[in-house]
Amino acid sequence: MQVVPHVLKTVCKHILLTSFVVCTCVAGDLLLRYKWVVDRDYCRAIVDSATHGAVALLSWLIVQNVDFLKQRHLAESMLCGVLGSVIDIDHFLLARSFQLKVCVL
Repeated sequence: MQVVPHVLKTVCKHILLTSFVVCTCVAGDLLLRYKWVVDRDYCRAIVDSATHGAVALLSWLIVQNVDFLKQRHLAESMLCGVLGSVIDIDHFLLARSFQLKVCVL
C-alpha cells in the first residue's frame, strides 16, 4: 500500500507546481500592464526575463519530478531558470546592438 501515498504525493506536487507556473505567467502579464513598467524599457525587460526564468525553473521542477531535498535537482532547476532568463538574447543579436531601446522596438 506504499504506492498510493507516493502517487498521491507526486500528483499533488505536480498540481501545485503547475499552479505556480500559471500564476507566474499571469503575474508577469499583469505587471506588464502597469504604466510605470511599460514606460521604462529596463523594467519591461527585467519583468519579461524574470517571468521567463521563473517559468523555466518551475517547468523543470515538474519535468524532473523533483525531490526538493536533493541539491542536484535544485541546481538543475536554477540553471534552467537562468537559461530561461537569457532567452531574449536573440533580440540583441538581431538588432546587432546592446542598447535596450533598439532591442525592444
